[in-house]
Amino acid sequence: MSSTIDESDKIWNIFLKYCQLIDVEATNASLDIYGTEQKSNMALALTQVHVLDHIVCKLKDLEKQNADHARLTRYNQGITNA
Repeated sequence: MSSTIDESDKIWNIFLKYCQLIDVEATNASLDIYGTEQKSNMALALTQVHVLDHIVCKLKDLEKQNADHARLTRYNQGITNA
């Protein structure tokens, strides 16, 4: 993660894309969203969930790696004890 925040920041761009998506799709989906603040709040919530989903996926991958490692360790211990 970079300590420099500028217009190319990944999270900022995700937020902007959600803002654009809300502008385009909210009317098509018959969502009653009025005003910049309401759209911004929705985009903020979607950005947070997007990042959280990414973290959850990484944690699931880590759990799988840990389970694979534990299984391999038990297997190797069985071989050396035999």
